[in-house]
Amino acid sequence: MARFNYLQDARSWIKTKLVSRWRDTSHLKKNGRLAHVYEFTKFKDCKLTIGVLGCQGHNAVEKKQVALNIATRAPDLMIGLGDTFYDYGVTSEKDPLFESAFHQFYSTGELENTPFLSVLGNHDMNFQNKFKAAWGGMRSLCLGIDATPYDRMMGQIEHSYLEAGEKKNWYMMNDYYVVTTEYANIYFLNSNLLAFDIEQQEWLSQTYNALNDPKSRDKKWNIIAMHHPLYSPGKRYLGSDYDDIDQYALPEFTKELDDAKEKGARCLNFALYNYFVKLYSNGICFQLFLGAHDHLLAAMWQRSSLPESWQVISGAAGDPKELQSVKIPPQERCGGTFHFGGVDFYYAHNGHVELEIVNNGSIILKIYDIDNRRICQKNFQFSNASFSPRSTDVYIDPIKNAATSRI
Repeated sequence: MARFNYLQDARSWIKTKLVSRWRDTSHLKKNGRLAHVYEFTKFKDCKLTIGVLGCQGHNAVEKKQVALNIATRAPDLMIGLGDTFYDYGVTSEKDPLFESAFHQFYSTGELENTPFLSVLGNHDMNFQNKFKAAWGGMRSLCLGIDATPYDRMMGQIEHSYLEAGEKKNWYMMNDYYVVTTEYANIYFLNSNLLAFDIEQQEWLSQTYNALNDPKSRDKKWNIIAMHHPLYSPGKRYLGSDYDDIDQYALPEFTKELDDAKEKGARCLNFALYNYFVKLYSNGICFQLFLGAHDHLLAAMWQRSSLPESWQVISGAAGDPKELQSVKIPPQERCGGTFHFGGVDFYYAHNGHVELEIVNNGSIILKIYDIDNRRICQKNFQFSNASFSPRSTDVYIDPIKNAATSRI
């Protein structure tokens, strides 16, 4: 694999060297008209079932159990929300971590032929803290490996272009891409860079407009899948200083970083939030944001600057030692409201999320614990281009033996 010091070089390599290697599969076919757009058509029973998980990078008994739980429902797709490879990502497309940390868990048994669509987390690009991510000391000294964030990014992307027997069910065709289905457009974004990355931002706006004809009666859900949540009940709640924006500062984005700071974005999720508010003001609307980063499960509603949207967090698929408690102030927890919305459900234990997108215009969101028990369900309805929660079923938290959700 070539070595990359700059984002422009890495993306040029994808366009000139990798895209020509792509071969359509029975699951995914490349859109011949739009860049980084793929069509998924293989689903059953007039519905699309998606297993959603993230932050599963460290191997643990619970990681295997979550994978087995997802397999029992035979989803049509899986979405990996990043931090697949702790602690520093992979260094090439054939890094042994692909087998030890991914394929042995998600490419076997009932999941063997289920596409696993992935995004990059902060660990996947070695952005886990300021000291190790500083451009002058990017090397993972403890491993003795010289690899920039772009090398690590390209390792995961290039794995998608290997022969079928090597890549198996792993898919990350670019650091950002779209998968379209009959009922939904799912945008897979590189949230490590998105707040400052003009190329990715322009592509997202153009692609959204191309896929959403305002004159069409056939409305689709528009769903964001990225590692960093816009807001969270965990330690990275909106307004926290946990993810210092400078942690993600790379040389290419000096001007954009300064602009974000001038607008009051002191942490990354604030910068991302401001970006999506700007998109909304320009008529680009997403109904569901899937994120991880905080190691818990949560469903949160948005009411002000991003109306008719929900944030779902599924970051509890890994080592239980890393699970996080809820950090937001008590008055802002379940039932509470604050300036950007409110927390409907949270669960600081292992588990995963399932989305069921039905052809009658509804999404059924289900959250499962480590014992494969459904602990939360929400039904969303999409009609006349409006999005609203239709009902909420309150389940019992088996750990606390108490209800954990209710607006």
